[in-house]
Amino acid sequence: MAIRAFISYSHKDADLLTQLHEHLSALQRQGLLDTWTDRKIHAGSVIEDHVEAQIEQAQLYLFLISSAFIQSDYCFEKEFARACERQQAGEAIIVPIIVRECDRKIPELRRFKALPEDGKPVVSRHWHNPDEAFANVAAGLRTLIERGPF
Repeated sequence: MAIRAFISYSHKDADLLTQLHEHLSALQRQGLLDTWTDRKIHAGSVIEDHVEAQIEQAQLYLFLISSAFIQSDYCFEKEFARACERQQAGEAIIVPIIVRECDRKIPELRRFKALPEDGKPVVSRHWHNPDEAFANVAAGLRTLIERGPF
């Protein structure tokens, strides 16, 4: 059965979200992962209702971390805060994905082991290209999903 993942991101990082989705496609095709973002909300729908429902159903939260994400009150104070409550209750797992270099020395955020490996941002000199970094993210998520504790 697929793990339900809620992906939170700043719209300034929409291109990086698209690239992440490409790299998660193998996990999705194998029925290991089912992702949701606000892109699945159709015109005329009440945004808040959809977001709240998906936050509550998620088993895994993926947060695309950048300065824009940290700046966003909605991403940080609503989505991330609720995910932390559910994680503390043992209802879900949080995996930050560092997409762009930023000051992420926020205690609530630093509690969680991030991807890619060693928290090296996707867009950085540490990787030859974003594909290499996102492949590392996908491999890390595959290990997490296959190992459990879902």
